[in-house]
Amino acid sequence: MPTGAAPPWIEALLRSESYAAQRTLAGRGAPPDDQIRALLAALAARGGRITRAGLAQALGTPVLRLAGFVSAARRVLNLDQAQILAVDGEDVVLDEALLRVQFELGGRR
Repeated sequence: MPTGAAPPWIEALLRSESYAAQRTLAGRGAPPDDQIRALLAALAARGGRITRAGLAQALGTPVLRLAGFVSAARRVLNLDQAQILAVDGEDVVLDEALLRVQFELGGRR
């Protein structure tokens, strides 16, 4: 994904105090910010839902490693047990509206 192609809310999330606190709680298993950015950008580009295979391709990672990565990302993003990032069958789903509420990012775009 070209630099600057990610929606502005992703950078706002990565700079938020709530996100920093979640990363701390997740500990050493928390994915690096660039990987979270790539995950969210891939989901945002596809309306918040993408197949595991499509996500693996977008992230340039093997499908076999994707489950662990998504699980680690969920520990960071699912604030207060809210299902911001979820797995629905073969799809990975982002609830952007809930993310914006939970991380206090304001309205859409």
